[in-house]
Amino acid sequence: MALLEKTRRWPRPRWPTRWACRGTKARLAKLKDEKFLLQEGLGLQIKDTFLGLNAAQKSPQATFDAMKAATENRELNTVPVKK
Repeated sequence: MALLEKTRRWPRPRWPTRWACRGTKARLAKLKDEKFLLQEGLGLQIKDTFLGLNAAQKSPQATFDAMKAATENRELNTVPVKK
């Protein structure tokens, strides 16, 4: 029992706790960075989708305008056939 009592009085080394805390802090920093990157990536995806929808909405009108211009151009450039 005397040996056991002596070992209990010795201070435990602090380095395992120190390294465990540092490892935990490093993992926390990594998770915060990943969270930030995911939020930024999600924001970029939403912005890209929004811009794509705007372009898709404008596309039919541009196609219709181009068709009207081509029709008018064809009418102006064709020579009517006389019978």
